[in-house]
Amino acid sequence: MRKQIITSTGYGGTGSSAITDLLKEFDSGISMGDAEFWFLQDYDGVSDLEYYLIDGNHRSKVSMAISNFIKYIKTHSAFYNKFFGENFIKYSNEYINSLVDARFKKALSDYEVNNSFLKLWYFKLYPIMQLGIKKILKQDTFEFSPKIRLIDKYYSIPDKNRFYIETKKYTSKLFSLLDTDNKYKFIAIDQLVPSINTNRYFNYIDNLKVIVVDRDPRDLFLLNETHWNGASYICDTTNVYEYINWYKTMREHRKIEEKNDNVVYIMIEELIYEYDKSLERLYKFLGLAKDEHINKRQCFNPDVSKNWTRLWKKYPKYKKEVEIIREHLNEYCYKRS
Repeated sequence: MRKQIITSTGYGGTGSSAITDLLKEFDSGISMGDAEFWFLQDYDGVSDLEYYLIDGNHRSKVSMAISNFIKYIKTHSAFYNKFFGENFIKYSNEYINSLVDARFKKALSDYEVNNSFLKLWYFKLYPIMQLGIKKILKQDTFEFSPKIRLIDKYYSIPDKNRFYIETKKYTSKLFSLLDTDNKYKFIAIDQLVPSINTNRYFNYIDNLKVIVVDRDPRDLFLLNETHWNGASYICDTTNVYEYINWYKTMREHRKIEEKNDNVVYIMIEELIYEYDKSLERLYKFLGLAKDEHINKRQCFNPDVSKNWTRLWKKYPKYKKEVEIIREHLNEYCYKRS
């Protein structure tokens, strides 16, 4: 039996961790809880690697993408080592090596230097100094090419099939480290994939199920206004109309993306106010039996979570903004059954 990988995701502050908390209550799986694994979707992660190696393949950008992935792995190893151990670096290096077709030395380019002083030195002052010395020594300066230090660079031109095969090998080896005794039928991880362009990520993981969690736009607005005080993961809520446009735009993908039977959308309010009905829906989607859910309400308790819903009753001073949001985003507002 192939182990099922379950991930929950959302739109920032919409409650995806409720799913990984809920799945802690099952004896047939293991859940990583609140820990978010971003290495597939993060800047310089696997998805960016796919773009630069395949869709946007360019002789200079490919090397930069590979170097950035290597740096990403090193930079984030302290976090991932807590779950995968030292094999995180080992398997990540094996993965990137499987995709590299050529290694060579080549001069450093300006886009590979972030430090402004070093950029000035390597590409302005040092070349001027070299040119000046050549002129003093009366050497030929025709088509002058300054000497820049050499660094390791890479090139790769994999087809999609090769990229996906190697990526699935990589993720399978990593996830096997979370259950070395092969004891569980599923592993639940928060934020493995984004809520937008989700289908892309099924090429990276075998036997994947995705649960996208959303939240009533009125509560998301009020949480930011009253508790989060300008959270970085959602739009600024100072201007309610800008917020409305942001919220709606972030969800437009649902109307144009190809449907996937392995992706399900659920509102956090459904989990709370339609708890039993939502459980039945999730059991069916995930192929889990009711008797596997042995610690019901121990990690996700809807009676506690409901305190973070319908906040307009607690904060009547936002009545005007709440009505504007309801008018413009009515299709996304939870209608309690």
